[in-house]
Parts: sequence; C-alpha cells; structure tokens
Amino acid sequence: MARVPKLLLACATALSLEAGVAQAQEPETADVTIPRSATSSGTFIVEGREYEIHPATPTYGGDTGLFDLPSAYTLPKGKFSFSGYRTNLDRDPKDLDISIHGMSLAYGATSRLEIFGTVGFQNRIDADALFQPGFVNDYPLVSTGWETGLGDVRLGMKYKVLDDYEGQALGLALRGDVKLPTADEQQGLGTGKVSGGIALVLSKTLGYHADLHAAIGGRFNGDPDEVGIGNAVHWGVGLNVPALSKVQLHAELTGASYRGADFDQTKPLDLVVGPLFWVKGFFVRPAISWNLNFNDRGLNSSARSYTGRRISIGYHPGVKAREVAVSQVQRAPNRPATVSCQADRATVSAGESVRWRATALDPDGDALRYTWTISTGRIAGEGPEVVTDTTGIVAPATLTATVAVDDGRGGGAQARCQVRIEPAKAQVTTTRSVSCVSAGFPRNLARLNNVDKACLDDVAVRMRQDPRSTLLIKGHAEAGERYPEVLARKRAEAAKDYLVTERKVEASRIVTRSAVEGVSSTTRPGAGRSVEVIFAPEDTALPEP
Repeated sequence: MARVPKLLLACATALSLEAGVAQAQEPETADVTIPRSATSSGTFIVEGREYEIHPATPTYGGDTGLFDLPSAYTLPKGKFSFSGYRTNLDRDPKDLDISIHGMSLAYGATSRLEIFGTVGFQNRIDADALFQPGFVNDYPLVSTGWETGLGDVRLGMKYKVLDDYEGQALGLALRGDVKLPTADEQQGLGTGKVSGGIALVLSKTLGYHADLHAAIGGRFNGDPDEVGIGNAVHWGVGLNVPALSKVQLHAELTGASYRGADFDQTKPLDLVVGPLFWVKGFFVRPAISWNLNFNDRGLNSSARSYTGRRISIGYHPGVKAREVAVSQVQRAPNRPATVSCQADRATVSAGESVRWRATALDPDGDALRYTWTISTGRIAGEGPEVVTDTTGIVAPATLTATVAVDDGRGGGAQARCQVRIEPAKAQVTTTRSVSCVSAGFPRNLARLNNVDKACLDDVAVRMRQDPRSTLLIKGHAEAGERYPEVLARKRAEAAKDYLVTERKVEASRIVTRSAVEGVSSTTRPGAGRSVEVIFAPEDTALPEP
C-alpha cells in the first residue's frame, strides 16, 4: 500500500492550512458572561481574564474529550493534563480481549492548539479462538493465546476553530495523529508500521446543561510484511451531563469500518458509559464498555466476551466556559475626614520638648496621611504624634502647630493647636539632705538593711510626688575599711539599684557619688558606713561635687 505516505502527507497539509486560515479569519465572539456568584464549578484565570471552569478530561489518546471520542474543546494556553488509564477492547475474529494500561499527556500550546500523546506501557492480548480464520485489522499478527508488552506510541494535535462557549454557533476542531510502531509485531501487539489519522470534531452545549459531541475521520494504515490491512473510517457520538458539574455522566458510541484488507472486517460498535468525579482538576472516571457488534462466530459466548471494564485517573484543569462578568460596583461618594490636635501641656519653659497629638476620623475607613507644620522650630516624627524641641526659641512666645490629613481620595481636613513658651526659670541650689543609716552598713560590705530600705521608701514617695525632682546619693566608707573609695561607691549604687528596681524610680533622675570619711564617727558607731541622700525638688539644682 504505497499510497499511505502520500495520504498522510496530504492530510497533514490540509490540517495545517485549515488551522492557518481559521487563525487568520477568527470569528468575532458574542458577549457570553456569567456572574461569579452563579458559577458552580469554580473559576480560573486564562490569559488575564477570569472564566468559569468547564470540567473536562483527556481521552485515552490524550486530547480533551470523553473515553475514545474527542471533543472540540482544547486546553487553555500553558495548561497541561495527564492520566493513567486502563482501557479494554473486545474484537473478532479469534475472540480477542485487549487490555491496555497506559499513560497520556497533553499541553495547551496556544489558546486553540492542543498537543497530546499516549503510550500503552503494558498491552495484554488474550486470544480465545485462534482457530478462527482471518484477523483483526489493528492486530493482524496475533498467533498465540496470550501476549503482553509495550504498545505503540501515538502523538497528535488538535486545533479548535470554533467554540460555542465563547458565543459561536458550535464547537469545531480538526484533529490529527500519528502512530509510531513501538509495539512488538512478533508478539502480535502491533502492526510494526506507521499509521496516521485525521478527524473533524463537533461539540455543542445544550443550554450549558449537557454537551453533545460527534467526530468522523479516516485512518491510513501501513501494511505489515505478512498481510494487507485496510484503511479505516472512524466515527463517534457522545455526551457529558451535567456539562458544568464536578460530577458527570459520560457516554459515547464509536464505530469503524474498513476497506482494502485481505480479510473482511467486522465493524466494531463500542458503547462506553461511566461517571466522572472531578475536584480541582483531579479526576477519577470508571466505566464499562460493550462491543455491540461482536460476533463470536458460533462459540455461543456469554456477554463477558464483549464486555470490558475501564478506568482513568489523572488531572485536567478544565476548559474555558463562560467569562466571568466584571463587577461594576458603584462606590459611595467620598466623605471627608475630621481632625483635631492638642499639645501635651498648655505652657512649657524654653528648652523643653512639646509633644503634639492629632485625633482624626475618616467615616469611610480610608487610610489617612498626616502632614505637620510648625510656626517656629522643627517637627520630629510622623503620623498622629510628633515632637518639637523648643531649644533656641526666644521666650516668651506662642508656638503654633498645624496638622493636615489626606484620605487619598481628594478628601482632607486641617487643625491647629498652640502652646505658650515661657522663659526658663533660674535654678536655685536649695536642696534637702537626709542620711539613710541605722547602725551603718556592715563593715567592708554594701548590703542594705531593712531600716535603710524604709528610709529609701520615704525618698521614693517624695520623688513620685514631685516627678521632676532629682536625687544625689553619696556613699560613705570609713578609712579603715578595705578599698574605701570603691566601697563607698558600691553603697551609693546599692541604694540607687533599690530605688530603680524595687520602687520604679527612673534611673536618669538619680546621680551617685563616693564620699570617703577621713575618720570614723565617735558619736555614733558606723556613721561613716552610710549613704547620704540629697533630694532636689523641681527647679532646684543638685550641688556640685
């Protein structure tokens, strides 16, 4: 059959030309949209647009479709599908039971072109009537009762010309494939020759409730060396329902007729039915098949001879259904924000810091941006709270801060607040001194006793009552103690540590010094082993060393 390569070349050329014409003259699509809330199978983004998902599966051949019957729909651009499957064919003569365990893979090269392939990793042929004359066209070399091994590799492409889910009248695609002879013809698992096919595929949705599919095409087969096989005309019809559901029923009826074979061929008529369970692209699809035109040729076989079990498990992201309508939400008119501000004090002395605080409210909940300005000096910080250092400002003076808020939508507000700056008061050196000591620190130690702590508790109360007061703690030691200078400082630090850790006085308000006594006190034992606490109220300077 030397005509086979020429026929294959002609079919491939026709497919390419038709795809090019369709792409150059792509029809306008109707405006088919659906609100997101009305979708039942979910949505996905395809080329920057959101679409309702049309749950789908690959055929055993790899392209989008039912079991063996392709649909006119294709994978979205950049998406892929795969499946592992077991399919079963029952053929005569010789009562062949053919099981194929294989894997398929497909890729959306463009929004309309799908490239696919499949291979049977383990093909099994069980021949129960080898004595019958003739052969099965696709398996003409079967000669033993049982064979198993690698099957043929099939590669192909499908081009979508029309898509009824995009508002066109129907779905239309052209499909072509080629079979590579990787199966062992000596085992009867293949013909050992290249073959190819082309098909016209139609699909039509019925109100988005069910999809109908149909296909017709030809397959051109190379003859094995031992026998002449025929070319074939393949056809099929099928449906999936509900079309946009994650749980569907798939059914198809496919047939074939042959011409040119050395032996008259039975025309197989395969009915396949099964449910689909599809979740986020992953699917399981069991099925049962019957060859309705099986001829046992007088064997009186039971229905098991023409009944098969099938299953496919894999992933298919689905195909585009209707585009999700872009929500046109009318935004409410912008309402302006309100703002007020205040200083932390009404009057400050020159050189002190002023803390400004703004209180703003936006009725629309918009995020606000704060901008501060000051009449004199500089603003430190950002947001609703900032600080101004009045050092260098000539007093008396009035300092005015202005805060503006902006909601980013053209709405804003302003507020002003003031503080009076008075000249700094001259500091005086009037201080009060108290000595915290009972019988004195233990010799050569800096450990406070309870009487000393009680004295320091009184000092802490006075410092809380005057929050701007400061404290000088002078530690004393006797000349006869070890390292009196160091010991005196440790006693001062012990008193400070007690006030800071136990009475929560700010460490910055306490200064410590060492003051070593030249000789021990003779009037009160241990008087030289003490701490002297000098309390300086607000506006009073601590004494110099």
